[in-house]
This record gives sequence, C-alpha cells and structure tokens, in this order.
Amino acid sequence: MQSNSKGNGPTSPRLRLLGLVQTDSSPSHLQHGRPLRVISGDDVYFEDNIPCKAACPAGTDVPTYIAAIADGKFDEAFAVNRAANLFPSLLCHICSRPCEAACRRRLIDEPVAIRDLKRAAAEHGSLRVSKLRPAARSTEKRVAIVGSGPAGLAAALDLRERGHSVKIYEGAEQPGGMLRLAIPPFRLPREVLVRQIRMLEAAGVEFILKTEVGKDLPLASLLEESDAVLLALGCARSAGLKVPGADLPGVHSGLEFMRQVALGQKVDIGPRVVVVGAGLVGMDCARSALRLGARAVMACDLLGEEEMTYDPIERLIAISEGTIVHFRAGPKAIIGQERVEAVEMVRFGGGNGAPRTPIAGSEWTYPADSVIIAIGQSPEIASMRDGTGVMVDERGRLVRDALSYQAGSPKLFAAGDVCSGPSSVIQAIADGRKAAASIDAFLMGEGHVKPDARKRDLFNWTLHRHEQRRRRQDEYDSVGRQPVTYLPLPDKDGLEQESEVGYSPLLASREAQRCLQCQLTIFHTPSRCIACGRCAEVCPYRALSWVDTRRLDSLDGSKEAVALQESRQWQEGAALLIDDDRCIRCGLCTGICPTQALDLQPFWLRHTVARHREAEPALAVR
Repeated sequence: MQSNSKGNGPTSPRLRLLGLVQTDSSPSHLQHGRPLRVISGDDVYFEDNIPCKAACPAGTDVPTYIAAIADGKFDEAFAVNRAANLFPSLLCHICSRPCEAACRRRLIDEPVAIRDLKRAAAEHGSLRVSKLRPAARSTEKRVAIVGSGPAGLAAALDLRERGHSVKIYEGAEQPGGMLRLAIPPFRLPREVLVRQIRMLEAAGVEFILKTEVGKDLPLASLLEESDAVLLALGCARSAGLKVPGADLPGVHSGLEFMRQVALGQKVDIGPRVVVVGAGLVGMDCARSALRLGARAVMACDLLGEEEMTYDPIERLIAISEGTIVHFRAGPKAIIGQERVEAVEMVRFGGGNGAPRTPIAGSEWTYPADSVIIAIGQSPEIASMRDGTGVMVDERGRLVRDALSYQAGSPKLFAAGDVCSGPSSVIQAIADGRKAAASIDAFLMGEGHVKPDARKRDLFNWTLHRHEQRRRRQDEYDSVGRQPVTYLPLPDKDGLEQESEVGYSPLLASREAQRCLQCQLTIFHTPSRCIACGRCAEVCPYRALSWVDTRRLDSLDGSKEAVALQESRQWQEGAALLIDDDRCIRCGLCTGICPTQALDLQPFWLRHTVARHREAEPALAVR
C-alpha cells in the first residue's frame, strides 16, 4: 500500500514494542480495542529493518554511502561500495537494483534511485589508484578459475588479495565473460569493463585466453597442477524454441546474437524483428536490433507483466525506444520458405501458478525478417564431467555442497550461474566472494566455513548527517525522485553510445537526501517516560501509538515477555508501539519529548564474510 500524503502512510503488521510505562490513570490518548501481536525486535528484525541492505546479495551498506553522497562525499561513498561489491564502477551501469525494489521509500512515493547514486559515487569522486595491493606475503597456493564473468572476477580479486596465485582461464579472445559478450556496450561501456580487467591484472591475476577448459585443457589436468579450482562458467548456452519453423534461416539465438553485437560482427536482421522472451536478455536484444537499423521490433513473453521479476526500468526504456511488448503471448509457428517471413502468434491463459494454455481463436500473424530467441540459458559443462566427480541436476546446473561450495572433489569449487542458473551480476559477484572465502579457508587448512558466515558486532554511526537534515528542515519526505536523462535512440550503428546520463553532483545530493536512513531506529527509555503522548501526536505518518498493555498479545518468545507479564499486574499500564515501516526517521518525536525518553540511534549489524587472516587492505579504484 502506498500513500503520498502525510498521516495516511502504509499499513503494516510489524509493530515493535518500544516500552512499557505504569500509569496512575488511563491517559486520554491511550488506544483501546482488539489484541495486538507485537515484537520487541532481535538481530534478525533489525537487520531486515534496513531493507535495501538486506536485499542486496553482496550486503552493500546502502544507507551509509547514500548519506555520504548527501554530504557531497563521493570518495567515501565509492569506498563503502567497493568494500561490499568490489566493482561499483561496473555495477552502477548494470545492477538489477534489488535494493530499490525493497526500498522503504516506495511506501511514500518512489524508491530512492540507489543504482544511479552508485554511479554518482563512481563518476564524481577523485579517487584514482592504478593498482591494488595484494597480501603482504604470498601463500604460494595456486588457484585456477574457469570463467572470467562476474563470479570469476570477484573470486579472483578476493583470492589475490589474500595472497594466493590466481589464473583465470577463458575460452574467448578477451576476458569478461557474459559482461563482455551478453551485455551491449550502450548499457555497459567497454572502457569501464576494461578498467576492471586491468585492475585485476595490476593485482597480479593472470588471464589465460582462448583456452576452453574441458576441450583445450582437461579439467583433470587443471586439478592436478592447482591447489584449488573454481568453476565459474556462467550460463552460455541459449535455450531453444520448439515450434515449427524454428530452424529457418533468420532465427537467431539470443546469446549468439548479443555475442555478434558485442564483437562488432555484421548481423543481417532486416527491418522487422520478433524477440521471443521479454527478460533482460530479450530487452537487450530488442534495443540492439533497433540500433542495428530495425524499424519494427516486437517482444513477447509467456509470463504476465506482473510476473516479471527483473528491474522494470529496463523494460520501460526499451518500450520508450520503440519496442512493442506483448505479455502472455508467444509464437505458435515461424513461417517462411527459404527464410523467416512472419511469426504466427497466440495468446496464453493461465499463469500465476495455473497451467499456461493457448487461447483458441487468439492467433495473429506478425510479419518478420528475423526472430531472436531469448527464453533462457543453461551451463555448458558436459566436457568437464569425465573423471572429475562433477555432477549436474535435472536442469543441467552444476551440483555443489551448499556449505563448502565444493563440487565433487575436495579441490574443486563452483560459483555463480553455473550453479544457480541465470541470475544477476550482483548475485554472481556475491556468490564468487563467498566461494573465495571457502577456498581460502580450505587452502590454509582451517576447514570450511559457511560461505555466508558473518561476524556480528555493533559499531557507532554518528548522527551528524541526521542532525544536518533536521536543521535544514528540507521536507525530504515530499521531494520526488530526481529524473535521470535518457538519450534519444541513436542513428544506425549507435551501439557504442551510452543510453543514459548520470546525475550531476547537485542532483545526486538532492536524490540522496530522499533516503530515509533506515539504520536509524527509535529507542525508548521507560524510566524517563511520563506517557504524555506528544510523540504520537507529532508523528507525521502515525508510526507511533500508545495502547493499553492489556491489548498486547505476544512478543514472539522474546525476553521482553517477562516484562509484559509483570505489566499486567499494574492497575494501569501503557505501551508505546512503533510501526517501523511507517517511520520516516524525521526525529520529531525525539525533539518534542519533554523528558528525553526517546532517542534516534543506529542499530546496525556489520556483516562481513568470515575471514581467517587479515590481508593488507586494498585501495579503492575506479
């Protein structure tokens, strides 16, 4: 539920008990009614209470870097980003924005433009470092990584910083994997990718190109000469389409089409193109086709629009450029004599758990010169299975141990899409880092650690920036999302021209000020409280409420349940509750409290993948 007006915020079942206060009489502001199920809040609750950070696969410290941008500290913001996801200069162009889908600001108007702020941190800072410093001493351990996509690159950087010798084996002529061969340059500028590769080379990572492990080099041989091997192959095989005419000339695999586009090869697609599949790869194919000169591009997908799980902004951009998208529709047959001439389309019913069935009489014919199939990908690992213990599941994905990331042999590990199936770049990076932690523990004889093992400790976060917000009285909750400039569709062969322009420093600071800073949390000291009710009265989104203690139903097994039982012995008792989803962290309640019983403080768990040795800190680079 969304709301754009104060006092009518989102509803939520997440009511947290702030404190219990004994009263001599029932205050007039005390709310009565049905029992309320409340919680007192534990580590998991407060972790989830920072939804952007919880949604990021890499655990990026989103509120901190946004607060830094609000203060114009772009270098600090960039360093915070790099600490979690390693490649902010790359991710700021292509991240799938799971943080924005989770952003609490969306309950007021629109999510904070988190990815665009990441780009501002990368573009407007002054940090320029030519290389990384690896660990002070070499471990003399040799790690081979198969695949130079995001999972492989992330694992390589972490392992190199921990002192291990790292070689990456790549079958293509240039490193980057799907980053280079599946994402068009108008979305990910090639100079950005090249800088990341050079960064790894400067750190001592060695790239072995045009070498396909399993064909040019047996995996068994690689295992013999290495102390550990990581398979980070990704999903490089496109799924086929089983309809009549799918073998006609003019029918292209989505990944092969994008590979040809990435390598600058000539692709004859004609003026009319149908893209089967409206996911991220499908939208990249459609946008690339328009830039190659197609006059009419139509994309279709069996899923309904509400079932699509990826970032809708990419689809909206494709539509704004001229792509027509049909949901719950797909090809019944591809028509043509010597090559593609048209596609017979049909609409589908069902979905959302129900079987998808073609709707009789809904067929129509769409003229086409080319058809691009982008309906899914799978790994190519058949050539690596002989004698290595590698196993695959029923969907062709590599099977690994969920705890150790080992894949059939003590020295063999796996990470990324080869295990999960097609995912996002940020997910692959996070998975590569977890694999690196497990490999490091294995190499150093310390046993395997759970890849997502975390060191939990509280740290201080000053309220300086929040105090600035209060002094500015900038009405941040009413400021709309700052627009990003999207460039018009370029002329033919405009594949290299980037499609959007990042924020200026001023716009970035303005957008960053919209962040609610969800790591800030209201705490209550009952011994100071006089239950006057002013805090609830001043709350602009009705996040605070005072209720009779007899309405409290449960504290989910918390130790506060003892206090709850004691409160029921009072003649009169009041409980202060907060709906953390409604709270916009404005601090009005803390400012009006006459006894300073309320305080706005961070409750933040620092999450770091378990490490067994401290490597020399790496320098932030762009």
